[in-house]
Amino acid sequence: MGSASLSDATGAGAPVSLLGSESVDTSGYGVKDWAALIRQSTDTTALVGRELTLTGFVVPGSDDTFTLTRFVVSCCAVDAQPVGIGVTTDGTPPPENQWVRVEGALAANPDTSSDARLVIRAATVTRVGQPSDPYEY
Repeated sequence: MGSASLSDATGAGAPVSLLGSESVDTSGYGVKDWAALIRQSTDTTALVGRELTLTGFVVPGSDDTFTLTRFVVSCCAVDAQPVGIGVTTDGTPPPENQWVRVEGALAANPDTSSDARLVIRAATVTRVGQPSDPYEY
């Protein structure tokens, strides 16, 4: 149980790396993937400090925070649902609906009253144009 991989009991010929373990390549993860990983993890301490770069649009929060958001499509654009990760910054957050690229690391949420256990502690927030495909799948 303390291992970062599953045994052959899964039916796989080789060990299967658990999502979020150091051996999993997370470079292709989007907002949807990180939000799911954070929500589904019972112990998020292993994720604290994980560096990431994500692109999404801004949903304002309080003070120096915002939610980095993407719409996730299951079937078609009509069923798109917003998914996001909180971001803390040292500066003024970008305006609402602005597309940004956030570079930073996961950190414990300083707002202890929030349900979200982790946020992105932004090192940089760069304004970008809306991607040609603004959805995640």
